Amino acid sequence: MNKENKPVYYVQAYRWGNIDNHSYVVGIWEDSNEAQLAAKKEEECRGGKYECIVYLAYLNEPLEPWEEDEQEE
Repeated sequence: MNKENKPVYYVQAYRWGNIDNHSYVVGIWEDSNEAQLAAKKEEECRGGKYECIVYLAYLNEPLEPWEEDEQEE
């Protein structure tokens, strides 16, 4: 991971929370709190049919799952 890149938070919605089912990109944010809020709102808006996952990403790097206990550097 290139530490000079600013992290972005990528939100993906999965039908019934299953990564093998239909999915779509909710959006990409610079702020982790905004990404978490968007994920929660999307789940509520979709009536529980979709579960969102927030991924931590850096430009030109592979995606990594983001967890709330990780701290930005």
